[in-house]
Amino acid sequence: MIRHFIRRAANAMGRRYHYDAGYINAMADRDLSMAIKYGLATTFFMHRKPLPASAFWAARLTATRLADCGSCLELVMAMAREEGIGAAELAAVLRGAPAQPDADLGMRFAAGAINRADGFAATHAEALHRYGEAGVDALAIAVTGGQFFPLLKRALGHGNSCSPVLARMQAETARG
Repeated sequence: MIRHFIRRAANAMGRRYHYDAGYINAMADRDLSMAIKYGLATTFFMHRKPLPASAFWAARLTATRLADCGSCLELVMAMAREEGIGAAELAAVLRGAPAQPDADLGMRFAAGAINRADGFAATHAEALHRYGEAGVDALAIAVTGGQFFPLLKRALGHGNSCSPVLARMQAETARG
């Protein structure tokens, strides 16, 4: 019964976002306990209070791009659009030049944490000043979630590169 519910939820998510949830169904088939824990992790990685949506999704998008999974990147963009983040802002984050200050800080926070940037301490302090400790927690969750799912998919043999997604976005932007 629980396995059926997990498969149903995964398939609904796949239809909603045009996303291949086959690896989730395969996990549910192999090990119900693992699939339940995956569901709990998914819920955890969506925690963003008290962050503005633009900061959370810029951090998540940046982390996902750096993990290099095209289908994960498309999923994150679709989820961000549902929360009101426009396609132009998403494209700006992927180019490394968001105009919105919260998106800029989210992007810099994710890139700095992942790349162990020399200036990350200052970025962390800026985030702490702007959002408080709970906001930094939410940024850390956004970054970790953006890396977790692509790495899990790749390790399971289901990962794919972001390059085609980024090339398609560049072509769409060039067309105007």
